[in-house]
Amino acid sequence: MEMSLRVEIGTSYGDAIKDRGFMRVFFNWQAAAIKEVDPHALVTVGAWNGKVNTDNFGFHNMYKDSCLVKAGGKALGTFSFYQIHSYAFNGHFGTESPFMHNFGAFGLHKPLVIGEFREKNGAGMTINQLYDHAYNGGYAGGWGWSETDGNMDNMLQGLNHIRNYHSGAHGTIYVQIH
Repeated sequence: MEMSLRVEIGTSYGDAIKDRGFMRVFFNWQAAAIKEVDPHALVTVGAWNGKVNTDNFGFHNMYKDSCLVKAGGKALGTFSFYQIHSYAFNGHFGTESPFMHNFGAFGLHKPLVIGEFREKNGAGMTINQLYDHAYNGGYAGGWGWSETDGNMDNMLQGLNHIRNYHSGAHGTIYVQIH
């Protein structure tokens, strides 16, 4: 398979909004290429914000199957699950943050992982509270971020906090760090 796309990265939020059609083409083609090689691979991409991952709260899910396939034309080019990054701004989570809602509020038909979060930008929530919400709020998981700011001990604290959870509704958490 030969793929040729010219990528120009904008320098502002406005550029990102103008380029979202290109991004959906890119995501569609990449997901299709992965699934053509490994049909069982789980494919996703981290959304910068919940605004682009739901049709609820007055937003539009640009990552749903119909949008990705319409943009890129490849039927296999869809995501296996959704992933949202969530950081507080000025000390508060936005109304679209997964930390403001349980999973069901997003109205999605695929699992949703809270793909980036950290206590430092957690709107006053502790790392244990953030992981508790990811687990008890019906999400498919939560991935603390980031080691680049010296946050690994804090993330491990949160993982250790939930490591023995085994609620019948959510299943057992198996944490294996290599």
